[in-house]
Amino acid sequence: MWNLTARRQTIAKLLSSRGRWHEYQARLGTGPAHVAECFEHVPAFAQTRIGSADVQLIIYKPVNADPKAFIDFWAARYTGYDENFYAANVGQALTETRILALFTWKNGKPLSEAKRESVLRNFVARRGELDHVPQDETASDLLSCFSEGGAIWRIFWLHSWQPARFPIYDQHVHRAMRFIQAAVLEEIPGKDPQKIRVYIDTYMPFHAQFDGIGARLVDKALWAFGKFLNENNFPREAH
Repeated sequence: MWNLTARRQTIAKLLSSRGRWHEYQARLGTGPAHVAECFEHVPAFAQTRIGSADVQLIIYKPVNADPKAFIDFWAARYTGYDENFYAANVGQALTETRILALFTWKNGKPLSEAKRESVLRNFVARRGELDHVPQDETASDLLSCFSEGGAIWRIFWLHSWQPARFPIYDQHVHRAMRFIQAAVLEEIPGKDPQKIRVYIDTYMPFHAQFDGIGARLVDKALWAFGKFLNENNFPREAH
């Protein structure tokens, strides 16, 4: 029978290449106390044999976690947009070139002619208005002012200007929020006025509950978790 140190070293080699080592640490008591509504795998520590073959059989189970562990776990699994581009452009001076690049980044592919025209008309042409807006203007007033261009892109416009105040909102983070709040799988509202209302009344206060954790880290974690919920049929009840 292996001693505990040898077991850790052996399993660490196996799991580190799969990005799972900190989850195993949590199981052994050397990592975070809990790993967040995540799907930790439970390996058999001794080799398993099927017939004459040595195999690695694993299962996954959800476990509860504190907010920091949840954010760390899911942010590490973010596979969304180009983070180098994000860091270099969000919260910077909103030039025409940068605005078009930001919305291309958000779109995930080159803008169609219709989308490009919408960005030029609703955001590029009005970028100077932000110079006269009080820094503490409310989301409600700003979204009423910038009333065209689609709810998600209007919110992204505010995020591009003041990312710490106005978190990104989309289908994945909405799904993550509703599952965390009520253990339900609920999609983002279909109509723009409803999206805006949920963003202001529900999502912004929800996001603010992760105070003390980097806002971008929270964005990435919720996006990754919401996307996971949409794509995987794993058990979702923590034990």
